Amino acid sequence: MRMGVRGEAPQICGEVERLSRRCEWWSSTVENGGQLRSASFSQNRNVLNPQEQGEAEQRTLAAALVGGKDATVVEFYSPKCRLCNSLLGFVMEMENRNSNWLNIFMADAENNKWLPEDNVEAEKSFNFSNVVLLLLSPSEIMQYWRAEKAREKVELMPQELNKSQIRVEELTNDLLEEKELTKSIRIDLEKYEKQNEAFKEVIDKFYHIRQCSLSSFTDASLEEKCECLMHNSDEMWRFQNDEDTSTSNYIIQNSLEAEIVNLREGVVNLQNKLQVILAAKNIKERILALQHNHSQYKINITDLLGEGYSELKSLNDAVLEKMRQLETMYL
Repeated sequence: MRMGVRGEAPQICGEVERLSRRCEWWSSTVENGGQLRSASFSQNRNVLNPQEQGEAEQRTLAAALVGGKDATVVEFYSPKCRLCNSLLGFVMEMENRNSNWLNIFMADAENNKWLPEDNVEAEKSFNFSNVVLLLLSPSEIMQYWRAEKAREKVELMPQELNKSQIRVEELTNDLLEEKELTKSIRIDLEKYEKQNEAFKEVIDKFYHIRQCSLSSFTDASLEEKCECLMHNSDEMWRFQNDEDTSTSNYIIQNSLEAEIVNLREGVVNLQNKLQVILAAKNIKERILALQHNHSQYKINITDLLGEGYSELKSLNDAVLEKMRQLETMYL
């Protein structure tokens, strides 16, 4: 049997030697049972694993479809090629083995009338190529192939979303820890501020005493006051009471130096804690950006699923229309 590709009526052929199918773009002539021309794949099968081989064959078939080359399904078919198997399963599902011409095809194929002897790969290729050739146009095949690629991306998106969700949970836990740390830092900061106020009052008091002894009153900053008190000699802090000959020494240089060192260390600690607070703020901003990306990915997935559904629906309508035309021609 020979099926028309461009509106030709189906014909029944009883001689195996005369069997032939032609298509200018999709397939080349297969005569006297058909010959496989997959020498390039046969050479590479010994060096590629099954997954790599299937991906290579799928890319080769897709490249031939896109470039419009003289490519045959018999030449490029492989059970490891996901595109071939997906197309075959789709066509068989649509036909559901109910049309008379498909039953004749499958019966002749099972009787090995059109195939080389003991060639299982050729038999698979023959069934697939004839069914797809007569039902789908090249543009429809490419649409189905694009839909398959989109479906693969959709299948991978839940994994990416799960990874993103796990990362969001980790960042959320880190944020909670940073909040606790920030709270403790604020408590320490308030404590140090109170201590600094007390130290400032003490320094102001000693500076006032120093200025009174010199009968000089000048305003100065806190650092200048500390510098002045630290560099005073012991004699400057010796006071004589006119009514009492005893001398009281009031030396505070060592204690002031120790307090200044503590103050400097406190300032360094505060600076470090402020850096931690800024880092926590940056982490929060990154979490917000990640949540925005998650929402954008969700919208993109929804749009991609809608486009895939529309393409599959149009492809289904086109296939059903061609089936009705073929059945009308056959009847």
